[in-house]
Amino acid sequence: MIGGMRQPRRVATCLLLGSLASAQIPLRYDLATSQPFHYGITIDATFAQTRGAQRAEFGMHFALHFTATPGETKDGKTQVAHLLHRVQARSTMPMAKVDWDSDRKDSQPGALQSLAELVGKTFIVPVDEYGAIGRVQAPTGVTAKATDDLGAGDLDTLFGQYFIALPNTPIAEGGSWDAAVKMFNPKLTGGGDVKVTSKLVRVAEGKAVVERKFHVDPASAPKAPGMTVTVDKAESTWMLDLSTGRVSGSVMELASTVAREGQQIASSVRVTVNPEAAPGPKTGTATPVPASAGR
Repeated sequence: MIGGMRQPRRVATCLLLGSLASAQIPLRYDLATSQPFHYGITIDATFAQTRGAQRAEFGMHFALHFTATPGETKDGKTQVAHLLHRVQARSTMPMAKVDWDSDRKDSQPGALQSLAELVGKTFIVPVDEYGAIGRVQAPTGVTAKATDDLGAGDLDTLFGQYFIALPNTPIAEGGSWDAAVKMFNPKLTGGGDVKVTSKLVRVAEGKAVVERKFHVDPASAPKAPGMTVTVDKAESTWMLDLSTGRVSGSVMELASTVAREGQQIASSVRVTVNPEAAPGPKTGTATPVPASAGR
């Protein structure tokens, strides 16, 4: 009798596992609550320049710490106020050697002084529950150089590291979808959009794990005569907590090589997104957008 019961149990287990594997998972952000959430974006860039036997290496590091507060819904998008309450920056570039933390009174931004004007300012990110981002509104009075020094191309690209495009309908493990995005290094594409293919590789411990491949064609970017550009890596892994509708982590890696007249420059960019604890009371929280804002 016992042996006879094992086969039906095995069949039931297989059916259950098959059902879970084919389950349709809704992927969306929770923007319905005005409860603030906190996250950081870290950008690490390295450059290695080689000419003959000579080699020089440089690097840059930025860490941006945000408090995000969903506000009103306008034109189908929630206006999410992002207060930038802390910036950390390090650079070993020859003309911009810096080691600065806006929370440290004994450090100075030096050549990155423009970034200091962003601290304590609020960016408005219009986004829907599927990650479609409208035009990000920079804080009033902030110069273009301040946002350019972040090295993210435009602001939509920066906040697109958190809010990636999600499918409008539930999707099963192994399913994929395409979207058009701007690259973190716009010089590789001439500033145009590239296709990114996202795949839901698994759901584990309540988190959806998505792998993304960026289809970058450097031939579309303008180049100097004799220059060749090779994209060595363009991919990311991104995770969403299904119970909260918040991002639980992301890593994007982009590597390229530029060669011309015996000189080669290899560059890599690594962008990480991680949830953070609430900042201290001195920074406060971002203020939701009033109904009259931007009209």
